[in-house]
Amino acid sequence: MLGYDVSWAAFNIVEVMSSSKFTYKRIGYLAASQCFHESTDVIMLTTNQIRKYSARENDIWRL
Repeated sequence: MLGYDVSWAAFNIVEVMSSSKFTYKRIGYLAASQCFHESTDVIMLTTNQIRKYSARENDIWRL
């Protein structure tokens, strides 16, 4: 993926991040960490998605 323009898939990555299945969510976070940069258009959506996920009561991060 390095060296190829994948900006067309940014919104699809955010959709995968918002999946209810943890395995899909994990893939979305990995793709975002590898493909997004500071000028990606969906950075605000990504930030809000992470904030929303971490605020849930049954969150895996709060174990």
